[in-house]
Amino acid sequence: MGKRLVAVLAAYLLLVEGLTARLAGLAIDPAYTNAVAEQTVNTVEIARTRGTIYDRAMRPLVNAKSEPIEGENATLLTDYRLVTRTAEDACAVHVIGTLDPEGRGASGIECAYDTLLASCGGTLSIRYALDAAGNVLAGRRPRVINDRYDTGAGVVLTLDEGVQRAAEEAAREMERGAVVVMDVENGDLLAVASRPAFDPLDLASSLEDENAPFLNRAFAAYNVGSTFKLLVAAAALDAGIVPPDDFVCAGAIEAGGVTFHCHRLAGHGVIDFEEALAHSCNPYFISLGLALGGKRLLTAAQRLGFGQAWEFAPAFRTAAGTLPSASLLSSDAATANFAFGQGELTATPVQIACLVSAVANGGRCVTPRLVRGTTADGKTLALETAQYAPVRIFSAEAAETVRNGMICVVENGSGTLAKPSAGGAGGKTASAQTGSLDENGEEIVHAWFSGFYPAQRPQYAIVVLAEGGDSGGDAAAPVFRAIAEALSAGTEKSS
Repeated sequence: MGKRLVAVLAAYLLLVEGLTARLAGLAIDPAYTNAVAEQTVNTVEIARTRGTIYDRAMRPLVNAKSEPIEGENATLLTDYRLVTRTAEDACAVHVIGTLDPEGRGASGIECAYDTLLASCGGTLSIRYALDAAGNVLAGRRPRVINDRYDTGAGVVLTLDEGVQRAAEEAAREMERGAVVVMDVENGDLLAVASRPAFDPLDLASSLEDENAPFLNRAFAAYNVGSTFKLLVAAAALDAGIVPPDDFVCAGAIEAGGVTFHCHRLAGHGVIDFEEALAHSCNPYFISLGLALGGKRLLTAAQRLGFGQAWEFAPAFRTAAGTLPSASLLSSDAATANFAFGQGELTATPVQIACLVSAVANGGRCVTPRLVRGTTADGKTLALETAQYAPVRIFSAEAAETVRNGMICVVENGSGTLAKPSAGGAGGKTASAQTGSLDENGEEIVHAWFSGFYPAQRPQYAIVVLAEGGDSGGDAAAPVFRAIAEALSAGTEKSS
C-alpha cells in the first residue's frame, strides 16, 4: 500500500513538472506573446482624410496643403504628413462647397459626392501594446496603421485651376457678379467664379454678409438683355432671313401697339447688321425678331438649353431660367420684348456661355460639363463622366456671320474695353433691365459681357455678369479682357 502511494505521488509530481515546463515554454514563445500583446492594445488616431477633389489636370483643389506631424509621435511618422482640407488661398469655393460640423458634405461637390469622398478617405493611427496595468510595454515599438490615409482617390472636375484663379482675380473688380469660362468645343467648364465668395475657414462671418456670398451666381438666373440678340441674329440667318444693310433706326419702333425705344434715343440712322450688333440697336433686332416670329425664336432658345436646368452632379444643378410661353409670343409686342432680351426671359451665365460657344464653334450646341470623372489614385481617371457630342443648332454660315459681328463689337463697337492686347476677341455687351428698384428708387440694371477668345479659331467662351453694373461695356468688358489676357499668357507659357 505504501509503495503504491509513493508511485502515484511520483507520477503526479512528474505530471505537474511537465505542465509547468509547458507553460513556461508558452510564456516565452513569440507567437503566443505577440498574440497576448495584440489582445491588449491601445489605438490612437493621429489624422483622418477625405477624398480629394481635383481640377482637370489632377491638381488638388482640396487636401493641397500639408505639414509635418509634430509631437511625441513625430519620429514614428516621418514618412507621413498632416493634410489640411481647405487652404487659406482656396479657389472655386462655390463649386467645391462646404462640410457640416461632423465632416459631411453640406453643399457643392462636397455634398453631391459625399458618400464617394467619405469612402475615398482614411485614417492614420498608432497602435501601442499594453500590459495588464494599461502601461505601454517596454521594448515594444508602437505600430503605425495606414488605413487608406493617402490613396489619392477622389473626384476630378473639368475646372482648370489656373483659369479659375485668373477668373477669380479678374472678378475682384465686381462687388457682386459671376464669371464662366467654357471650352467652346465640348462644353467643359474651365472656370466658375461667383462674387462675393465666402470664406470656407470662417463660414460664420459670411452668414452675416448682406451680399449673399453663399449664392453661386454663375448658376443663378438673371435678366440677360441684349446678349440675347446673338440668338435672334443666328436663328434669323438660319431661317433664311437676310438682315438689311440699310435699316433706318429712328430711335424707336412700334410693335403690337407698343413703342420700343433704342438706347440711343436719337437713333442710329442707316445701319447694317454688323453696325447694329456693334452698337446694340434695339429696333434693328426687334424687326429681325418679328420677321422670324416669336414661336420660332422660342424653339431656337429651347434647343440651346434656355429654360432648362443643367445637373452636373446628384442634386447639384443650375437654375433653369425662364422663357415666355408660346401663347404669349402670339403677341407682336411680347415677341418684340423677347427679341432684345427683355420681358419674361431670364438665363444663367452657363446658358449664355452655351450660346456663345455655339456661335464660336460653327453653330453646334454643347452640353455643359463640370465633373470629368473619378480617380482611384490621383493620377489617372478611373471612371469618366459622359461627354455628349455637340448638336448642330444653326448653320456654320449663320454662326460665321454672327461671329464676325461680335468681333466688330470689340474692335469698334460698344465692347472696345474688352479687347485683349493680343489675339483679338468677339463679344456682346448688355445692360439688362430688371424692373427692381434700389434703395434710391432707381432701377437695378445688370451688366453683361459675353464673348469668345481668341478672335480666330476661338477656344474659350467667357461670360461676365456684373450685378447692378449698369453698363456691360464699362463694368463687365474689362473683366473679360483681364481673363482673355491671362489665357493668352497661359497659352504662351504652356507652349
